[in-house]
Amino acid sequence: MKRFVITTMAVLLCLNGICQQNIPSNKTVSKIIKVINVQQKQVKVKNMQSNGAFIDAKLNESGKIPDSINVYKFDTVYEMRKVKRNTFGVFGVGNVNKEQLEKFNASGKFSCFVKPLMRDKSELTFYLSFNKNASNSDSLIAQTLIFPEVGNNSFLGTMEYAISLKQYAELNSFKEHCIVPFFEFSNKSIKASLDTGSAKLASYHFSTLNYTTGLKYLFRFSKTVDSTEHNVDFTLTGYLSYLNIPNQDTADYRILLKNKTVSDNIWAMGIKIGIQYNNFSIFADLRHVLGSDKRIPIRELRGFNSNIGVLFNADILRF
Repeated sequence: MKRFVITTMAVLLCLNGICQQNIPSNKTVSKIIKVINVQQKQVKVKNMQSNGAFIDAKLNESGKIPDSINVYKFDTVYEMRKVKRNTFGVFGVGNVNKEQLEKFNASGKFSCFVKPLMRDKSELTFYLSFNKNASNSDSLIAQTLIFPEVGNNSFLGTMEYAISLKQYAELNSFKEHCIVPFFEFSNKSIKASLDTGSAKLASYHFSTLNYTTGLKYLFRFSKTVDSTEHNVDFTLTGYLSYLNIPNQDTADYRILLKNKTVSDNIWAMGIKIGIQYNNFSIFADLRHVLGSDKRIPIRELRGFNSNIGVLFNADILRF
């Protein structure tokens, strides 16, 4: 019941919020801390050294120097433990990507997550977001069409299952390797106007349905220097994406792309690279749209496309 209530709250918050689906890597798996445990053990050793001298020359109860004595040995044990993990959270994201740079407009957004399943070395997370902050334009339709998180009026939902493979602990640092299979769905409304030649602008719009599946590799490194914690994450993601234009929208879709034969079903594959330091990250989303020039005759849409930018995120609410 508790998980159902939390999930419902997350959906309601996201439908009324402004979000960005570029997910900060520190939300994928819960933060891990290192515990130093000093254990004291009593060990019996020989009293006489190699040079004939005694370590402890005190006489025992019988009036003789003992052949062996008890000493205490201290062993330091390093343990990896997870801090209290949050089931639900809302976090803010400030984003500057290729679209915003071309329009001189940075966007500030927030998103939310729900973790219905958390085990010792794995976590299932759902991310929900709704973006209505950026704007579309005729010159950026191809960019807005290919990348789900670019443009306005877009809803994105992502399911990730993070699996921790290896963890390495040292005195003031730790490392972790994870693999994260994921599935993402997005729905977006694209609007733009075209000059009809009669001193009037005609408005057109169409919707997109985007399905993406892939696998993410995550490497985490944390080090504490002078009581200050420094967290660095590296992510490498490979994915396959399918874009569909609903039948009722294909007419406006082809008008805005200024081509009558462009396909309304587009496949793409790509990689996404990200580096994050604490709450600041840089990402590069590189994808290749599959299809011949007959199927996709638009040069800006076919072949290689990229979306590069920076992200700033901050926790707003979590429990």
